[in-house]
Amino acid sequence: MRAAVLVEYGQPLELRDLPVPTGPGVLVKVTAAGICATDLKCIAGANPDLQLPSVLGHEVAGKVVADSTVLRRGTEVAVQISAGCGTCRHCAGGRETVCHQARRLGFDIGGGFAEYVRVAEQQLVPLPSGMDPAVAAVSMDSVLTPWRALTAHRQLSAGSTVLVVGAGGLGLNALQIAMSLGAWTVAADPHPDSRQAARSAGAEVVVDPNDKSLAGGYDADLAVECSGTVAGLAFAVEQVRPGGAVVCCGYTAEGTAPVDIASIVRREIQILGSRGGTREEAEMALSAVAEGVVRPVIQRRGGLADLNRFLTELRDGRVSGRQVIHP
Repeated sequence: MRAAVLVEYGQPLELRDLPVPTGPGVLVKVTAAGICATDLKCIAGANPDLQLPSVLGHEVAGKVVADSTVLRRGTEVAVQISAGCGTCRHCAGGRETVCHQARRLGFDIGGGFAEYVRVAEQQLVPLPSGMDPAVAAVSMDSVLTPWRALTAHRQLSAGSTVLVVGAGGLGLNALQIAMSLGAWTVAADPHPDSRQAARSAGAEVVVDPNDKSLAGGYDADLAVECSGTVAGLAFAVEQVRPGGAVVCCGYTAEGTAPVDIASIVRREIQILGSRGGTREEAEMALSAVAEGVVRPVIQRRGGLADLNRFLTELRDGRVSGRQVIHP
């Protein structure tokens, strides 16, 4: 099979012929794979557990190649990034996202920048009828991650103010999810194109976080930090109300972020981390997309030969929404 392989940190991916994956699990022919900023972090060497050479790509949709225990050959599926062991204390407590035994697609096992992947059957979520595989693929991260951030960690009531920091792939979907929950939304992004995308997505207010006149101006009940930047986290903490919360679901290779501990203590701010989602949440996220509650933005599509160019555009900040590869 053809695959784009990370051979050396900091270098372009190389197109290679690799064996089709064998072993336990279900073989899936990849029909679509989304490109995420986390792929850039892996290429930069920010994931110390990644073993090179490696096939990246963790937003995947495809078709089942042969009958499995539950799924028939040809079934269109979205692939959940990982599945928990089901028995540890994290899984038992509904936190399979932090299961130590989970093996993640595109990190611990070969990912979707290839013609085939082999994954555990419980990672496969059948697609609603007629769903675009590209939309299904990006839903497994850029929809599922903000879905969990907005529904699992903090109870929102109608009329709550939600600030979304970073209007890229995660942030645009976070805005739509927040609006579906009845929240009043504010989007913050330093890039004009991203701010325009946030307006198009329906944000009530769109701001440049570098505007110093905004200090403490939005008194948000919840801030969803999607940029993964030090500046983004500082802005989110500044903008939440006393007793509010910041949920971080993006990160970059910038390193440790300094925070104003005194302000966090005095205002009783909660800072939470969130990544991915459970199988149940994956099904709910796909249903929300199928019902039009969330409409992921697919900015451009291409093949494996376009992958390095697409990654460069993402690195340069020239992407609003998601880019998708069709291997």
